[in-house]
Amino acid sequence: MTAAVRLVTGHVFETLGVQRVTAFAAADNVTSRRVIERAGYRLYGIERYGAWVRDDHVDMALYDVTASEWAAGVRSSENATASTANPASDSAAPITSGDR
Repeated sequence: MTAAVRLVTGHVFETLGVQRVTAFAAADNVTSRRVIERAGYRLYGIERYGAWVRDDHVDMALYDVTASEWAAGVRSSENATASTANPASDSAAPITSGDR
């Protein structure tokens, strides 16, 4: 999956001339967050109650990568310390619906 995200991201930058690409995943979805991070995206915030999923609001982890970062080969090494194992450490916001 990470290879697919990298392929699409590269296409967007190289073919469409976009300057910034964003991605997001539910803050407690560790697997999706790891895919995004390994593809070279950088966590820039947590949007509290950012989406409505299965009849509940969930916090969303927000990621981005710029064209200049992508061209320079900036990859997930910057994200090695990202806290996907404990999304609550990214924000003071509660993560699960039981905490709300």
